Amino acid sequence: MRFTGKTALVTGAAGGIGAAVVRALRAEGARVAVADRDTSAIEAEAHLDGNLLDAAYADGLPAAAAKALGRLDIVANNAGVITRFIA
Repeated sequence: MRFTGKTALVTGAAGGIGAAVVRALRAEGARVAVADRDTSAIEAEAHLDGNLLDAAYADGLPAAAAKALGRLDIVANNAGVITRFIA
């Protein structure tokens, strides 16, 4: 297991690529903190629900993950924002 003993924070973890990254990291032995608006459906060691558009939440996220996991080795910053507008 390549990531045994490592810790990771994955943003945008609730679906798609983020959820796949979480599964892959955990399968390789990492302990993972997940961040998204609703992480209840994701298996992980720490759930850090919030909105990355909230600057206070985003600024505190690495420290919150490190506190929850004991330290932070890896960050997968996968979150994205999609806006729809009429041109």
